[in-house]
Amino acid sequence: MKFIDVVIPSYERLELLVSAVKSVLLQTIPVKTIFVIDDNSSFTEVELRAHLTSVGLDDSKVLFYRNEKNQGACFSRNRGINLSSAKFVAFLDDDDTWQENHLETLMNQFIEVPEAVLAYSGKNIINYSKNKIRRSLNIIPKNDQFNAMLGCNYPGSTSSVLVDREAIISIGGFDSSLPAIQDYDMYLRLAKKGSIVTSREYTLNYRDDTALKITNQLDKARRAYQVIMHKYSGSERKKLKKTICIQNLKKSVRYFNVNYFFIFLSDYLKGG
Repeated sequence: MKFIDVVIPSYERLELLVSAVKSVLLQTIPVKTIFVIDDNSSFTEVELRAHLTSVGLDDSKVLFYRNEKNQGACFSRNRGINLSSAKFVAFLDDDDTWQENHLETLMNQFIEVPEAVLAYSGKNIINYSKNKIRRSLNIIPKNDQFNAMLGCNYPGSTSSVLVDREAIISIGGFDSSLPAIQDYDMYLRLAKKGSIVTSREYTLNYRDDTALKITNQLDKARRAYQVIMHKYSGSERKKLKKTICIQNLKKSVRYFNVNYFFIFLSDYLKGG
């Protein structure tokens, strides 16, 4: 079954990237191609392949592409989508990994629900530095899914999803102009194309102690909020506005930033 391509956007995390690729190669169903889209890192393709072979991995399915300049993860994901020729595309961040049955359990959802355009898993949120693991899975209702998505980003991380490639191309892929929540924006648009389903399995290992994950996150979240609000109107805008505001308030608490907490609250109250 070679209907799946995997897109891994990467930037300056060679050792973690090797672990990500390894988790793809160990899947219980084989993939067609692994597209590593490098965002102009300092390491080379030769170095990546040397690291892969040094740990006994076959790199023949790995295709390496480098962006001419730093463009961001969603630009890289879109590039991978356009390079792919598979029926389905899965995404994996370079600091995340999958359990061996990740793709198999997601593929089973497409078999069970032929009208599905996206399947997602639960995630094991791992802080390796503190040796802590917690689980996260929001199960989307079967009916009125777009309206449900306005109130909750059910899939969450792009590393958890498998998508129908034609469906994601039809909506224009990820909006790389957004500084944050590009995943949520894409899921909302995709929810209008077909069903979203979940495996209900915790097969994504999501690392939350990587330093680059929190760089400028609050400022990006605020700018993304201001941009995405212009895409919606009426009751849809009102519901989405509240959802994103709550997400941003939680982020400010998580990062112990009282200043941004009140900035986000002010944006919401004044209609910003």
